[in-house]
Formats: sequence, structure tokens, C-alpha cells
Amino acid sequence: MDYSALDDNTLIRLIAYSNTEALSVLYDRYSHLVFSVATNVVRDRMRLKRSCKTYFSGCGNMPKTYKEEQTKVSTWLTRIAVTERLIIYDGTGHARTCPQ
Repeated sequence: MDYSALDDNTLIRLIAYSNTEALSVLYDRYSHLVFSVATNVVRDRMRLKRSCKTYFSGCGNMPKTYKEEQTKVSTWLTRIAVTERLIIYDGTGHARTCPQ
């Protein structure tokens, strides 16, 4: 199956069933967007790149919160990244959430 041909809503439904290929396609589509939006919150680009990977690896549990009729996938992902889920690692190796 060519997962890259699937629409975002279908990918979200597949991710809810732990489909890692669907998650990979979603990452390819939106990691740049999430990264650029989060850059406005966090200035350390290297920490942010690591955090974006961590963020997407945790996306498997998030499709339950997505409401297809209320928002686009891109809007939902960026809102979660900035307000709730994006983890920033401070210089001591401890994780903290982004300031809101």
C-alpha cells in the first residue's frame, strides 16, 4: 500500500491502530511545519530538532483527540506541538514542556 497517497484523516485513523508507516508519512508531511511553528517558542534549533522527533514518536496516542469535523490535521498537530506536547530538553538533560 502506498501510504503517501492517503489523505491526512485516513493516516490519523491508521496511526490510532499503531500503524508506524502511516506515522512516518505524517512525519514527512508535517515535521517541517511543526518545527517552524515551534521555532517561535524555542530558539535552540538542535534541541528543537530532537524534540520534534520525540513529539512525532509520541503521536501514536494522540489520534483519539483529533476531531476531523473541527480542524485540519496540520492545525491540530501544530497546536498540540506548541501548547501541550512538544518536549524541550534543557542543558541538564531533563525534559520540560514548552512555555505557553
